[in-house]
Amino acid sequence: MIRGHWGRNVGLAVASLALACNPDAVDPSGDEAGSEAAPCTDAELEGNGWVYARTSYPQLDALWSDGERFLAYGHDGALLSFDGEALELREGFFELDNPELFARAPDDAWLYGSYELGYWDGETLTHTLTADEAEVVITAEGEAYFVGDSSDHAQSVLHWQGSSWVGVSVPVTVTGISSVWAEGEEMWVGGAFGRFAHRVDGEWTIEESGENFAAAMIHVEAGEVLAIGQGALARRSTAGEWSVVPGPSGDLERVPADAPGLTFTTQSGDAAPQLWRWQGGGSEGAEALLDLGTLGLRSSAAAPLVVAGRAEALQLLSTELAMGPTPQNQWIHGVQNADSSPLVQERLHFESTPWRAGSAYAIDATLHYEGPRVWRWDPAALVFVVDGLELDGADPATDRGRWFELFTLPTTGAEAPEIDDLIADGSASAWMLVEPDPSDPDAPLELRRWADGEAGLWQAWQPPVAELRALDLRAWGRTPWLVAEFEREGPNAAVLWRFEPSAGEGEGSWIPTLTVEDDMRPIESMAELNDGLVVATDRAEVWRWSADQGWTVLAEQDELYAPSSDSNLESVYVTSVGSTAKARDIVARVRYSIGFDSYETFTELHRYDPATGQWTPFEPPVSGGDTPFNDATGRAWLLGESQLSGWTLHRHLGEAPADHSWEPVEDVPIALSGLRSIRPTADGLLLHAQRYTATFRWQCSELPP
Repeated sequence: MIRGHWGRNVGLAVASLALACNPDAVDPSGDEAGSEAAPCTDAELEGNGWVYARTSYPQLDALWSDGERFLAYGHDGALLSFDGEALELREGFFELDNPELFARAPDDAWLYGSYELGYWDGETLTHTLTADEAEVVITAEGEAYFVGDSSDHAQSVLHWQGSSWVGVSVPVTVTGISSVWAEGEEMWVGGAFGRFAHRVDGEWTIEESGENFAAAMIHVEAGEVLAIGQGALARRSTAGEWSVVPGPSGDLERVPADAPGLTFTTQSGDAAPQLWRWQGGGSEGAEALLDLGTLGLRSSAAAPLVVAGRAEALQLLSTELAMGPTPQNQWIHGVQNADSSPLVQERLHFESTPWRAGSAYAIDATLHYEGPRVWRWDPAALVFVVDGLELDGADPATDRGRWFELFTLPTTGAEAPEIDDLIADGSASAWMLVEPDPSDPDAPLELRRWADGEAGLWQAWQPPVAELRALDLRAWGRTPWLVAEFEREGPNAAVLWRFEPSAGEGEGSWIPTLTVEDDMRPIESMAELNDGLVVATDRAEVWRWSADQGWTVLAEQDELYAPSSDSNLESVYVTSVGSTAKARDIVARVRYSIGFDSYETFTELHRYDPATGQWTPFEPPVSGGDTPFNDATGRAWLLGESQLSGWTLHRHLGEAPADHSWEPVEDVPIALSGLRSIRPTADGLLLHAQRYTATFRWQCSELPP
């Protein structure tokens, strides 16, 4: 048996590719509708070339600003900087979880997260420390001090000396050090239990504030010391007397200010941050300057409002999530006069449409869905442009392609509805299976139809819900299918419906087409052949159906995959590969793992020979890829990875069997390592990667009605 490392998921795929230009829909009864068309020539295939656009940007999580310039860090190791003149986005640095950003300038900053403290010099991000906790304090003189617990140093306070950290000796009686302030040779260090260490002329003294708290920040002004901790404000007068009053609760962050006093923000739970100022002197507490939630900027518990800048000129990073940790829109706003009449202005806007799942009927009828929302790809629209940002190789005046939100399903229950499956079956129509209220586990799935600009319940017919266990909406070829499974045992346990557009007085109707035998449950994947169907089960069995023979077994349970005590077949998926419209190859893709705590994943491709009834394993042209995808031009497509050339896209030439004649596609304009989906359509090919969407429209294709 041939084995090769080819991807991380486990499964079985059976695929059939119709390699003819503009094929008509195939009737599973065996009667072909329409005539076979000649394949597109290579010249026609390459006539229009690639069109691509940047369609997604990394989510930004941390922000620094001095009121005008800024630096932001986010997912996938992205750094966005503005030095007052140029805006620049760099990607691919090491990733940090829950990042915190401390900076003196856009090219002079420290990033902490995932127990790592890195230094950014404007070109490279370099590791400097490993630390369980870390805070970098930038003094008014521009000196940088580390406060935290580092496994690389015995001291809890370190001073940056241009290229490395040097320890500062602090009296051992001050433990749990949490804050520092320094100016010249004078230094204040705050520790646990309200204890402080004060250094003057090289000599340390210990002072007790009289309150059991840890100072998160220290500010010294005109001889008066202000220290703030969780729920407490401590003041040391010029006479050396300490007094403590209650303070705001929540997470504390300092905001530099030209005005006297200590300016900071607090944030509790899901609430928006509040801006505070404490001036000490005769003040009994801190004054709330601004509730940032009143500004109307997007924020949530998963993507809270990030505050940076100076009190007189704040910068706010806000994020609108599509679903989960997926950014749909991100903004950086500037806020002037935060302590009186705040003026909010948009500084920067990012629009993203990350790929989760989708379906394509044609290049300009490709839909993407997530939660209750659906987007449509417009290859003719000018790309979304981030004001002031230049991307390598991009021309915003001519680059085309953009995702537009098509509709959002309305909320009728306790939670917003969620689309489980979506199949585009026309240039302006699609079928959807929808969970109307995900909070209600007993609510049945609904079959909905999007057509003529409306997305409503398909009133003519809903799938039977009595004893229904699972319901899937899928497309094989150009025909939408419903696969239903029922709780009951015995025959007729799974039923296949297909949509017949000419039935139902011209409106179309779902017709029960096939009853599946009980021992074929559950169906994991399925593909249309010109004379019927081919199905794979979760036990790695392959079945074929035709009108004259009914169901026949092509692969027994252990024929393609031989289970052992340390192996695991996790899933089954069906699609197909073939050489002509009249004689399609059937290819099984088997994925499984061997081992438990430390395991390896293997993928095997097998081609079925109908003359001998035997399966023959063969090596794919690339490893690490997915199932071959069919299109409407007589070509099959395969994405994979090779040790020499990395990730590549391969195309089947169409005339030879599926185990021969694959060639690499040159000049693909996007990074294939981040490819999320290949969508062959009736008139071309759409690739959606982590950051880009690319399309290739066939010159020879005419879109079927």
